[in-house]
Formats: sequence, C-alpha cells, structure tokens
Amino acid sequence: MLFFTELWERYSFYSMMAILSLYMNESLHFDVAHVGRVYGAYNAGVYLMPVAGGLIADRWLGFSRAIIVGGVLMMLGHLVLGIETLAFFYAGLVLLACGSGLLKPNVSTLVGNLYRSRPQLRDQGFNIYYMGVNLGAFISPLAVAWLRAHYGWSVAFMSAAVAMLFSLITFIAFKRYVASAETKVDDVFI
Repeated sequence: MLFFTELWERYSFYSMMAILSLYMNESLHFDVAHVGRVYGAYNAGVYLMPVAGGLIADRWLGFSRAIIVGGVLMMLGHLVLGIETLAFFYAGLVLLACGSGLLKPNVSTLVGNLYRSRPQLRDQGFNIYYMGVNLGAFISPLAVAWLRAHYGWSVAFMSAAVAMLFSLITFIAFKRYVASAETKVDDVFI
C-alpha cells in the first residue's frame, strides 16, 4: 500500500521536476537566471520542508493525518499550477513544497515503523518501498513530456494532480493495514 502511495507521489514530484524549467522559460518567459533562482528555491523548499513536516506530524497531526494533509496540499498545488498565471504559479509551488514536507517523511516513517518488531525484514520492506519511488520517477518524465507535447501545460500539471489523487485514494482506502505503524515510539514504551 505504501509502495503505491509513494509511486504516485513520486510521479507527481518528478513530473514537476521534468517540466518546471521548461514551463518557466516557454510559458512564463522567465530569463535563464530567474528560472535558476525559482527552481533552486523550489528545490530548497522541497528538501527543507520535511523537517517541519516531521515535527508537525510528531507533535500534532500524527503520521496518517500528515500524509493526507500533505497529499491534499500537493494535489491542490498541481491544480493551481494548471491555471497558467504568475500568481497561481508561485502559490502552486508553495503548496507543493509544503505538501511534500508533510507527506514524504511520514510515509518513510510508517515504512520503518512497520518493521519495529521484525527488524530483520526492514531492509526488504524499504527495498519494496523504493521500487515504488524509482518506478514513479521513471514513468513520470516520459508521461508528462508526452502529455505536454500533445495537450499542453495545463494537462501535464493536471496529470500530476490526478497522480496525487490516486496516491491519496490508495493511502486512505488501505491505511487500516498500517495502523500499527501509526503508534509513535514514545507511546509504545510508556
């Protein structure tokens, strides 16, 4: 279940990475220096927000709720990017970075927590999980480039929103199978 949740989330993320610079250059007419600044700032947000997302999940939301909120924010971010105006562009990037910060670290935490009582199987569990990551990363640039070439930018961004919808549906429908992984380590030993 976490394999498919992450597969679709990574499709969403890597499709964005595949077309973001092209979109800024071709559609928004940013010069190369500005494309680099925006791309760098977005990447920094995506890679720094998991620190905040992990704290928020640990202290307030819990892992599952953080994943769901993060997935919804990411889906909204892609939908907002599908509206081809500058204000929506920046808002979409912020939503994507915040959503990724909530979703990404907490899915990984659930994978690790599933194997608390069977640490000898943890590596196998993460291998399966990362196959989903790699499969989503492989499929997304091919699919989103084809969609952009045949249907335009909005459809390309919307495909990432649909991927996040699939990710959320998978997680919500099957989260009962990872309910034991929701318990924090402090809660187990108290």
